[in-house]
Amino acid sequence: KLNILDYNNHHPIFFNLPLNLTISSDDIFVTKLFAYDLDFYDNENLKYYLIDKDQQKFFSINEKTGIIIQKIFSNQTFSQLKIAVSDGLYLTINYLPITIYDYSKHSPKFSSNEYLFQYNKILGQISAYDLDPNDRIIYKLYLEPDGIIIDSYSGIITIHRDIFPQKIEFFASASDYAQQIVYTKIQIIFPIQPKFKSNLYFIYLNSTIKIPSEIFQFELVDSLNQQLLLTKFKIDETKFFDIKQNKLILKKQLYPLKISYFNIYGYWKNYTCQSIIQIMYIEKIFKLNKQFYEYKIDKILLKENFFITKFKIKKK
Repeated sequence: KLNILDYNNHHPIFFNLPLNLTISSDDIFVTKLFAYDLDFYDNENLKYYLIDKDQQKFFSINEKTGIIIQKIFSNQTFSQLKIAVSDGLYLTINYLPITIYDYSKHSPKFSSNEYLFQYNKILGQISAYDLDPNDRIIYKLYLEPDGIIIDSYSGIITIHRDIFPQKIEFFASASDYAQQIVYTKIQIIFPIQPKFKSNLYFIYLNSTIKIPSEIFQFELVDSLNQQLLLTKFKIDETKFFDIKQNKLILKKQLYPLKISYFNIYGYWKNYTCQSIIQIMYIEKIFKLNKQFYEYKIDKILLKENFFITKFKIKKK
């Protein structure tokens, strides 16, 4: 009796072979090949090969696993590996196109050696470029104060604090795939926009006040509410009030029932700002039942919509 077995009728077939593979010149692992054979038992004996001997100088393949690695960089930007898989009888040949980028040819470069940002929640964005195609830039900060962070991929720098010193300096770096690093300097400036502490001043007087009398002192502050020096002030022309340096002087009695409105102007260097003063008399002082009252107020709403300040009336 003679039994004839149907044995090894099929060629092995590559499975999911990449159409175009992109790697870095520094990469060791390239890819892993997959193949199968319709003759079931032959799948255990599949072996992978690199056919081109010249390519074997730069790449190698594990016959059993199909893993391809890069041994040395060939200085070529494109290579088409001639690969094969065998089941012991049949040999299937195919090609694996590989694009190779040398990311170490060029180091990243910042668009500026020094960045100057104004104080804001988003300070600004630094930018570096690299002439190596498809390279990736990673940003980092150095010696930065607490509360300042950078997005590693976009270079956007943000601030998460409200109080800082007048001058802030720190550094940033940009690195590429090849770990080539460049640095730049960052400065943050706080724009000085002088302003009054309030957009509207309410000043209350008593009819017993002496004439002339100093009733209020004004000051200009910057964006951080810090007092500015060397300021000057001016008010609308009025026969009842005068201003000397930063002091508002009552020089003539007002009519008790009259409420006075006038503008005050503040000057600092080349800047000018304006506020409004409202003055009225009070004849009676009422005492409250308690020494203090407590209320819950939305702090953010109050800060964004109202100007609050305290006034002291000097008694003589």
